[in-house]
Amino acid sequence: MIDTLKPNESISMDLITMSSREINFYKSKIPADVRIKLEAGSFHSVCEHLRQRSDSVQNIDLMAVSGFCRNCLAKWLVLEARKLSSTMRQTNLEKEEDAKLLSILESFGYDEAAEEVYGCSYSIWKKAHSKQASEQQMNLYKSTSSIHAKHVKDILQKQNEGGASIVTSKYYISKIPHETRSLLEAGAFTSLCDHLRNLSNEVQNIDMMTISGFCRNCIAKWLVIEARKISSDIKKSKSSDISNEDKAIIASLDAFGYDEAAEEVYGCKYSEWKILHAKKATEDQMRKYDSSKSIHAIHDKELLKPECKRPALAVNKEVKTKTFSNNLQSNVCCQDIEGFDTSSDSPHFTENNSICVPSKLIDDNSKSYVPPPAPKSRLSFSLGILTVSDRAFANEYQSGDLSGPAVEKSVLDIINSLGKTKDNQTSIICDNIQKDIVPDDMDKIKMKLSSWCNVDQTNTDSVCDIILSTGGTGFSPRDVTPEATLEIVERECRGLMAWVSSVCSRDQPLAPLSRGVAGICGKSIIVNLPGNPRGVSEVLNILFPLLLHACKDMKEG
Repeated sequence: MIDTLKPNESISMDLITMSSREINFYKSKIPADVRIKLEAGSFHSVCEHLRQRSDSVQNIDLMAVSGFCRNCLAKWLVLEARKLSSTMRQTNLEKEEDAKLLSILESFGYDEAAEEVYGCSYSIWKKAHSKQASEQQMNLYKSTSSIHAKHVKDILQKQNEGGASIVTSKYYISKIPHETRSLLEAGAFTSLCDHLRNLSNEVQNIDMMTISGFCRNCIAKWLVIEARKISSDIKKSKSSDISNEDKAIIASLDAFGYDEAAEEVYGCKYSEWKILHAKKATEDQMRKYDSSKSIHAIHDKELLKPECKRPALAVNKEVKTKTFSNNLQSNVCCQDIEGFDTSSDSPHFTENNSICVPSKLIDDNSKSYVPPPAPKSRLSFSLGILTVSDRAFANEYQSGDLSGPAVEKSVLDIINSLGKTKDNQTSIICDNIQKDIVPDDMDKIKMKLSSWCNVDQTNTDSVCDIILSTGGTGFSPRDVTPEATLEIVERECRGLMAWVSSVCSRDQPLAPLSRGVAGICGKSIIVNLPGNPRGVSEVLNILFPLLLHACKDMKEG
């Protein structure tokens, strides 16, 4: 499937805005533990596809066109191991097997990850398949450095060299339990999808197909293939006694088709992505695409078709499926931490090494949070959005600052959804938005917040009614946004953030680890949001309708 934009296609922002508020079938209907299996299997499909094309698909060409290569896949695996080991260190490792697994994860480095991705050690693969890069290849590679995936070298280094003595051939398979490998592979798959979403304009599917033989559409189809496999396995293993919960999972997996998978891979509906990002293929692109068909991934069209009708997205009262975010660290702390169903009383690793979250943190009967309606008045307000990040300030992100734009988009989406009522009693208008980026520095954060609150009474034009900071709310020594905020606010609003934490913890058990605060300074309300763009949206959906009521009260006081 090639995504070329037809001349008569135009961008329908109304369509995109409406559909972006629809419930995501993948995350709402397929439980988290099943999604992990799907994503781990799809990561395997990507690796297997590239293994089979070791001679025809060179890493340097992959990097030049798509910004990642086999080495990046290996590094994303290592990054997930670091996230998981970090999460384990925050729990009490009372069991011997937990401590052993932690040691294994911290001994897991690039060499071991590369062996899994390449199917052999990287040195062996390089001798057998790598070719001397031409001058043209090198020039193209250098000219595309802006889209290359970035990896933090310190994180990729082994954290437990003492474990090197137990490193053997196929360390990954022999030492790391299957359930833990699935977590790492699902996380690496998510990193791959995030990478391609962030480069939607720069990386075209047709160029990916030409160079690597697969593209975003293939990744979506591999997800569907895994859904068919898992559904078939459940049917075979429990043919005589299938519970209602298993029946619901099978129904969701059988109804899961390309459209639903593409929405997860692209981050939106494929039709929307195509209108916004796909470019009309040139004759040269089409010629190269046609000449590379021998390396293109092949997909069974019949297998990709949904096997039953898609179930309604309303909650099935007979089936209590507990779902969690499918990343390894918590969105509300900038870092997502995965949660799983368990009946134990504290986070721990089970005998088969799957990570567990206490069931008492999960309320099966709790209903989804419904935000209050907008104030019944005509409310206009000014907004300040402050990104706090050393790397964003230094312009080190290849895609630029994502958190600030995520805040702005979420706020505008919420305003559009709340803005007007049928009786025309409500009108919400954001008449001015100020944006800035500062490093993780106490004085600079305070200076910018103070200027937007007009603390020194010198510039009333720059006063913001609502100020949303994003970033710097974690536990790193450089995360000082809450401390800077507390030094300038006159009245702290503890209940606001406590409520947000309470609601978020229904889906993110470690949500309370966010240190963000809220308070009033002059005529401004300041709130600290996480730095993760996805976390920003989750928090604002809960928080912003409340902020509108607070803003109304302050303006009327």
